[in-house]
Amino acid sequence: MKINKSNLLKSLTKVLPGIDTGNVRIEGADTIVFSNGHIYSYNSEISVDVECEGLELEGVVKGNDFYNCLSKLPGEEIDVEVTNKTWEIKDGAIKVSIKLLEQGNLLERFKSLTPTDDWVEIDGDDFNMALKTCMIQGNATNFGGVYFIKDTAISTNRCIINKYILKNEYPTFWISEKAVKEISKWNNFDKVQFNKAWVQFMSDDGVVFSVRGLNIENYPYKQVSEIISAQVTQNSAFTIELNSQFYEALGRASEFSHNVDEYFVVDVEFGKEVKVESSRDSGDYEEVITGLSVDLPETKKLSFDFKDFIASEKFFNTFKVLADSPDFPTNAPIHCMLENDCAIKIFSSVV
Repeated sequence: MKINKSNLLKSLTKVLPGIDTGNVRIEGADTIVFSNGHIYSYNSEISVDVECEGLELEGVVKGNDFYNCLSKLPGEEIDVEVTNKTWEIKDGAIKVSIKLLEQGNLLERFKSLTPTDDWVEIDGDDFNMALKTCMIQGNATNFGGVYFIKDTAISTNRCIINKYILKNEYPTFWISEKAVKEISKWNNFDKVQFNKAWVQFMSDDGVVFSVRGLNIENYPYKQVSEIISAQVTQNSAFTIELNSQFYEALGRASEFSHNVDEYFVVDVEFGKEVKVESSRDSGDYEEVITGLSVDLPETKKLSFDFKDFIASEKFFNTFKVLADSPDFPTNAPIHCMLENDCAIKIFSSVV
């Protein structure tokens, strides 16, 4: 049979997140399964189901090996001869023999993940923005990933709290940091459902992307919500509307940031001028931000991990220092907040 290589590669790329590339913990986790016009992958944490209309291949192959081989073939169309034990692939003068593996009970796994009809429609762009806003890289706590409940997405690592208000109501679920990283690479999911401990997303082209949900009973949602409520209602020492130059200055200053306990520290001086500064052995950086000023009795300088700001990618436009008066101490961490009309980020300065 003749197969368009580019179309097949596009489908294979979609199932790659479900292929285990490290130590294979369960049988078949490093394989791709072709069955009845579908391509499947499953590694106990992520499973992907891609429907390929007209694809007649049937069998189980090593996932990454097959993908890497196919991606290196030069032709646009390949010829595949199917035997009981192999796929014999020809591309001009090139011949490749792909060994077929035992199917075992792999299809039963995929049948168990057949979605129900209880899909909840969501706004794909809004969902993707929620993931990017709430993602905390390298979260070493037991609360990694993102927790969804009704129209709210929340994340925390004890030092940072993110909250995003969604356009749609979602089923309650909690997904891991690994799942968030993979899902955020897509931007066309328009349906979601919670199905037998799995959170399933459907894209606008029919791909079903399933991730194993974490135990929602273990997420400190009540405590985090109480902290958010307390911080949001707290008086602010001052509020300032940020501009694009501020974020750009932080990016430039980060080149001279100094490392303190894994923080990449930059200083921001607030007063009649707002100034971004950084310093390390190799040099110093200073930039006055045009158009920004704060009316304070005296200039205040705070130190921040620039990643707390820069990860926002200019998404937040309002910055608040949460203190009862402008006379807050500078020798202790100060709670701060970034916000816009649909999200907040609560974090602390670095002493």
